[in-house]
Amino acid sequence: MTMIKRALMAALTTLAAAPPLAAQAQGDAPFTLYGFMTQGVAAADSLPVMGIPTTGTTDYRTVAIQARYRVDSKSNVVLQMSHRRIGQSPLAALEPDFELDWAFYRRMVGPVTVSAGRVPLPHGFYNEVRDVGTLLPFFRAPMSFYPDGTESVDGVTATTRVDLGRWAVELNGFAGGTEWKGVVPMGEELVALETRSERSYGAETWLITPIVGVRAGVSYLSFKDNIDPDERAAVLTASAEIDRDRWMIRSEVAEVTLTGMEFHMGYAHGRFRITPQFHVMGQYEQTNSSMTIPFEAEWTEMKDAALGVAFAPSSKLVFKLEGHRVDGYAFDVPMNRAGPGTVSNYVILSMSVSF
Repeated sequence: MTMIKRALMAALTTLAAAPPLAAQAQGDAPFTLYGFMTQGVAAADSLPVMGIPTTGTTDYRTVAIQARYRVDSKSNVVLQMSHRRIGQSPLAALEPDFELDWAFYRRMVGPVTVSAGRVPLPHGFYNEVRDVGTLLPFFRAPMSFYPDGTESVDGVTATTRVDLGRWAVELNGFAGGTEWKGVVPMGEELVALETRSERSYGAETWLITPIVGVRAGVSYLSFKDNIDPDERAAVLTASAEIDRDRWMIRSEVAEVTLTGMEFHMGYAHGRFRITPQFHVMGQYEQTNSSMTIPFEAEWTEMKDAALGVAFAPSSKLVFKLEGHRVDGYAFDVPMNRAGPGTVSNYVILSMSVSF
């Protein structure tokens, strides 16, 4: 076991010894401890996708433990560690047994909340809760908008809220280092790569309307990577939602711009609650790519249409069954983008628990 693993296990043991949640709820303990787990059983038909092979897999899960320590009335320390299994995805080669998601100190300074350390990246609806399966409509947040390795920033973030009568604006700024994971074809196989930018910065703004459950936001991220130090990429996103008691609709779109390349991605999904315990959901996401160097080309990288049902005996336990139809080139095998795209279907049965 490596030194990092030993340190993480020691931290988990210490945090597990914190007072029980019942005592924490009374506000007389500085520690709060949360846990999240989602376990899935999945299978694809014609091509493997998202780590799901055609033979099926049970090696598909997310586990996270989050601990908060209240230093005083204006500051706290947050630590979150996770363990993920993503089936036979090429990205599995980059997954450690335990990963440090967050480790930061947060303090109120007047009307501004400042956080320093490994901090959640302010990005969209699901970045901070992508491990909380009980809050996600499907097994995972939309892959096109929330790719692996984009969860955090090693640096500083600042957040404030400005009330404008019945309206409000939430402002977030951040700067530091970010990590990125991806898969590239090399010959007859796909290889997972990880890179890092030490000069990332950006901002996110949310407009909260007087209508309960209605808000919209925009964000901007600029980063450099170590593969090409002269390359600077820009990510511009827009988000909107209507979340009512019985139904919810959310949509987000993004544009990623690099020298000679552009990616346009987005999704829309909705949920309708038939009973307090039973609901149905639908989702559509798509990624389009284009390039001008070394020649001009455009293609639809991926289209994913999904339907699902969920049964929630309580807010802390959810069972989901979902089916997806994927069309394009985003599969776990090398694809010829000069030829036509391919269609594959996959199904996930999962259970999510939070405590």
